[in-house]
Amino acid sequence: QFGEGKWTIWGTNNLTDLTLLNNARLRSGGGFEPWGGCCGSGATTTVSGWLAGASTSDLEVNGSSVTMNGVNTAAHAFTGVVNVNGGATFTVGDSTHASAVFGDPTGHAAQINVTGTMSGYGTIDGNVHNDGVIKAGGVSGVNGGLTINGNLTLTNNSILKTSMSPSGTSGLIVNGNMAAAGEMDIDVASGNYGNAVYPLLAVNGGTITGSFNRVLTTGSTGNVIAGLYQSSTGYSIVTEKGSSAQVFGHVLYANRMALTNFVGSLYDVMAMTPATGAKVDTWITPIGAIENVARDGLGYEQKTYGLSAGAMHRFDWHGGVVGLAVS
Repeated sequence: QFGEGKWTIWGTNNLTDLTLLNNARLRSGGGFEPWGGCCGSGATTTVSGWLAGASTSDLEVNGSSVTMNGVNTAAHAFTGVVNVNGGATFTVGDSTHASAVFGDPTGHAAQINVTGTMSGYGTIDGNVHNDGVIKAGGVSGVNGGLTINGNLTLTNNSILKTSMSPSGTSGLIVNGNMAAAGEMDIDVASGNYGNAVYPLLAVNGGTITGSFNRVLTTGSTGNVIAGLYQSSTGYSIVTEKGSSAQVFGHVLYANRMALTNFVGSLYDVMAMTPATGAKVDTWITPIGAIENVARDGLGYEQKTYGLSAGAMHRFDWHGGVVGLAVS
């Protein structure tokens, strides 16, 4: 147990169960500053049990790495504040400890403020404010992701790193509300992609406000059609097997349907005008259609909508018509 005051741990540490009592402050990094620090700058600390803390407790991670591989329970909850400062890394569940849980399982009262890097495959029971980097997962080639049971706030300076491969993703799940901003990076591993949906960010039981300023990808899905799908509950990459002929066919089909809708609107207008007597008519009418198209077991929705407008002159003899229309 660490009582009231400021505490420091240096070196490489493998700890089990720790408790921070009221007003206890444990610091990782920072060397011999006025308040020493937990695990001097560049040190590595792994907690294999729980780290419990009162609401007035404080864990500072400075210039070092702290990994939480244990499980906080209601009896041993952390309800304080974690500050992951620049140059530091805070990991909840490494690639072999996806069952790790950090925070407050009952009230989700823990608060994690990130200006450094937070990563992991485990679960955070608390709220996260990110002004640095959140890396879902963290180990190249190992699928999995990070879960936040609480609210997530992303600032304009924040970066959310996700990844995908033919076998799965390393993504983020937020069981709460999310305020989106900043940048989302998607690392695409090479391989044989088929028809699939790859969820990268899912927000369950809450709402998404705002949007990412930038979404960047690195890598390639090869010879498949790929697109970013954004919904009210998150972001996914959708891939569809396709050759250049298929892509060309999709474009032709979309153009043909747009032309069909346009021509159909002209026939509708002509049918609604009197068939006798010379006259000039001007008109504007909406056009549109929604279709579900399936190819190789994967469906997508095609929407065509817009306006057509024009003028026409109907002659008194033979009911002839001449006109001009645009869409």
